[in-house]
Amino acid sequence: MDTDLLPYAAYNNRAIELLSSMQAIISEQANDAVESFYRSLNDIPEAQSIISILSEDDFAFLKRKQVQHLLLLLSPGIAMTDQALLSRSAGYRHASIGVDQIVLKKASEHYLKYLLNSIERHEFSVFYQLVTMRLAFDIKSQIDGYKDYELYYINAIDGLGVDPECIGPVADVNACARDMARRLVQIPFVEGVVIGNVNGEAVDIFYRLGITPGVDRRTKRMRLELLKIVTSVWKDRNPVYIQNVENCPLLDGHDMRRCLSAGVRSIGVWPCQGAGGHVEGYLMIFFKYPGAMHGEQNIIYWSTISQKVGSALAAAMARRIT
Repeated sequence: MDTDLLPYAAYNNRAIELLSSMQAIISEQANDAVESFYRSLNDIPEAQSIISILSEDDFAFLKRKQVQHLLLLLSPGIAMTDQALLSRSAGYRHASIGVDQIVLKKASEHYLKYLLNSIERHEFSVFYQLVTMRLAFDIKSQIDGYKDYELYYINAIDGLGVDPECIGPVADVNACARDMARRLVQIPFVEGVVIGNVNGEAVDIFYRLGITPGVDRRTKRMRLELLKIVTSVWKDRNPVYIQNVENCPLLDGHDMRRCLSAGVRSIGVWPCQGAGGHVEGYLMIFFKYPGAMHGEQNIIYWSTISQKVGSALAAAMARRIT
């Protein structure tokens, strides 16, 4: 086994031969390694906040995916370029639900120790080098996925400028909301968008796009639970985060089932404030995965986006008035 710690040394012919000879052991240990790691999450505070969001089915699915990832990571047939893409994609998904990078590093350390315990002494040294290199390359590639995720949101936020056509002589607030919604629905994991405002007792919808369970397409009216959420956001000027529709007391059983059948797992509602601090509207986003608003960075992203929407609505309304 090469002692060079460059990633390619973990994917050369000698690495392939060693991993091929150990596939039975690796396959046997993968499930136990993952189960052992998730039991250890009780001692990792950074993991507890996201684990608490998940349902039992979510948790079981997460463990199955982690086993698959570990087996692919240690597969003799996977090329280094394919591994980079796989890990980068995993990092992007982890970033999308606010998984702290320290959890990735804890997992890597745990799997290394667990797998080494199953290796005979005479093979320990070369296997240690191989697994260390592949796990290190996995973490590096996942962190690249975090950077991809951050860059995507920065670009998305920059692209949410005010459309001049929406604030021209015939300014149209609905057209402004439509422009914002069309851009927001392109963000990964976003299923649906609703933009509107509250006028007295009435909750109005300027524009809705995509999958929006609980919003009637013909009458543009919301069900009672969503009305309560939007009016609460409007009154208190604080966002509401439904991190998992399966365990949210704000939704009744009917709305929860509608969300799940539509592929919606989390919902965020934000007050959209203009530059002067006045609430110009509300923004409701339906997400594909639970935990879409989990993590400080995700909260910052969506707070910034809601302010961009508020500024656009304020500009359109001001132009229409004058």
